[in-house]
Amino acid sequence: MSEPVRVEGEKPFGSRFLWPVGIALGIWAGLDFLTGQLEWFGTGVPYRAAAFSSYLLLGILITFGSFFLYPVLFFRGASLKERIIGSYAVLLVWVFAEIFRVSETFTGGESVYYAFSPMPFGLLVYQVGYMSLCEMICRWRLKKRGVRGVKIFTPGPLIGVGVLLAMNYLMILWGVPEEYPGTKWFYIYQEGYKALFTGK
Repeated sequence: MSEPVRVEGEKPFGSRFLWPVGIALGIWAGLDFLTGQLEWFGTGVPYRAAAFSSYLLLGILITFGSFFLYPVLFFRGASLKERIIGSYAVLLVWVFAEIFRVSETFTGGESVYYAFSPMPFGLLVYQVGYMSLCEMICRWRLKKRGVRGVKIFTPGPLIGVGVLLAMNYLMILWGVPEEYPGTKWFYIYQEGYKALFTGK
């Protein structure tokens, strides 16, 4: 990935980075709070509708947040570093919140190791591919606007897409059809846990 072509002039840091990321984190915090207060909706249909919609939106934001944030940051003139940090913001906050949650039951080391379990670790790596796809799409949009000198396909984003494909294989296809999707990765994770924390 490379720095975007500035088409609207560089905006102040607050405008190009803090506002978009702050809004995304605010939405995450609101949804996270709501999923912990579902009893407000009583029982039956209202409860099921509230649970389904809030968990669905929360899952989409955590999993695919970079698809929304990266283009916003790109076209607001954010640097590559700012785009990467901003795109990871919601996911990283969620991962740290999960580490804190499991630390109520497990040791500090075990809690940190939780981040390497298939879901958190997979999502963290997937973002590399998602951001790479967004980078190429944003460059394509710039080229469509008539901005000169924009290269859509460069080594950085293409490597990122390769990482995405490799993770799809490791997380979903490795071992299929002999085993269930993701079984091999989870087995490696379990073996690492036993070696580090149980001495087996």
